[in-house]
Amino acid sequence: MPMDSYLFAKGMIQQAEEFGQYMDEHILSNWNPEMDQEQNRRLMETQAWREFYLGVPTVARQIDQLPAEDDDIKLLLARQLAEELLHWKVCAERAAELGGNADLEAYKPLPQDIRMYKETFMPEFWQIATSLQIFGETILIHTFRKMVEVLDERSAAVVRDEMLVHEGTHVRNGRLMVERHATTDKMQDAIRKIGQVKCDAIREAYPYALPDFKIE
Repeated sequence: MPMDSYLFAKGMIQQAEEFGQYMDEHILSNWNPEMDQEQNRRLMETQAWREFYLGVPTVARQIDQLPAEDDDIKLLLARQLAEELLHWKVCAERAAELGGNADLEAYKPLPQDIRMYKETFMPEFWQIATSLQIFGETILIHTFRKMVEVLDERSAAVVRDEMLVHEGTHVRNGRLMVERHATTDKMQDAIRKIGQVKCDAIREAYPYALPDFKIE
């Protein structure tokens, strides 16, 4: 018998939050606390690419696929789409200020970027909600908080004031979609698997051994 969909969605967010704490301990704690300009530039260029390719076509697909009775969620997603475009723009502009290239076409995505894109831009809106909003955005809150600590003052302000402030509402958008539609055992099991794949992709992006993390 499936879990109550509201409790299930909240539980998935809680497990994503636990993985965020795992990242704090095992990954983010290893970041260089005093990044130089080149490291700042690379990080902003990478984030600009991810904000666009992980956040824009995915949310557009959700808006297109959601049924008419979810028009209230579509409105929320329209706002998220605008915010994802803003995130891309401010990251690209800051990268240019640091001597980088603001053109998306100039960035050469790493293998982990491509893997994350493939595992986020999924066929169905509820799959995207799981990978992007519930897991991706919850985990990203932890990453952004760390970026605020280690980036230069101007870059940190961009992340804190123009990006981090939106992430909580993006997580809520994912919760609403899962709460309304994940009402069967089959779908809930699929969502757990998507969450596991997302966490594994993040863990395996780092060139050193990390403890396992299991979604239940």
